[in-house]
Amino acid sequence: MKKFLGVFTMQLLLGLTCFMCVMATQASADDRDTTTKVSGVISKIHSGRISVTTSWGHMSMRSDALASAKVGDEITV
Repeated sequence: MKKFLGVFTMQLLLGLTCFMCVMATQASADDRDTTTKVSGVISKIHSGRISVTTSWGHMSMRSDALASAKVGDEITV
């Protein structure tokens, strides 16, 4: 019976250790910063859609936070 409990306890501890390692890896994967900053100048505003000229090209977006923006404004999104 002692041998059974010893083996069972070791398997349980090994399983818990593996579980904790997987959870720690998952937590660090979720904490990665996946944001990107884009800086540019507003080149056109049409029907609530804002076109931005950046150093690498153009992009457009729709944002309520930029409701008071004007053509020529420099922004970082």
